[in-house]
Amino acid sequence: MESRFTVKSGKGNFQLVRQKFLNESVSIRLPEFLKDLSEDERKNRRLSLPDSDVLKMNKEHKVMFALSVNDFSLRQDEHLDEEERVAVMLEAQRRVVSRIAPGYQEYGVHCKKIDGRTVGYLKYKSNSIEDDIYNIFYLFFGGDKMITGVFSGLMADMEEWNHIFLVCLDTLKLNLDKT
Repeated sequence: MESRFTVKSGKGNFQLVRQKFLNESVSIRLPEFLKDLSEDERKNRRLSLPDSDVLKMNKEHKVMFALSVNDFSLRQDEHLDEEERVAVMLEAQRRVVSRIAPGYQEYGVHCKKIDGRTVGYLKYKSNSIEDDIYNIFYLFFGGDKMITGVFSGLMADMEEWNHIFLVCLDTLKLNLDKT
């Protein structure tokens, strides 16, 4: 399988490279310019993403990708199918983010099938000290695991990052028996 893929945007072409995470249970194509943060950089980012198993940013810290895996059970709602579980958790995340994210503005809540799993995602704007931020929060389930993550970029580049992030999301490959 080819590991590189080119996505075209208004600002040029971006190389996406397949990367594997979480004991190779999740893979996704990401812009090649995203790099792992050092331990010091991760410590400085802990307040906003405390439990991220994967945290990558560009060198200017303007574009970010994060991924986390958590044990999860909806004990009282075990009768829900995968799509309903995703919808319930996505709505809960939407409520939390709308309350805690300064300048929150929602651009949509969506669910779609990717690699045989229902993946839900929330697109929204938030603020930082310097800039408005465009975010796509996503989540999906694998057995008793819930995988969550976020793509973030500058709001001024929303159209470009929306396109690139959604292309990346569509490249998810899951082997959740390894988590």
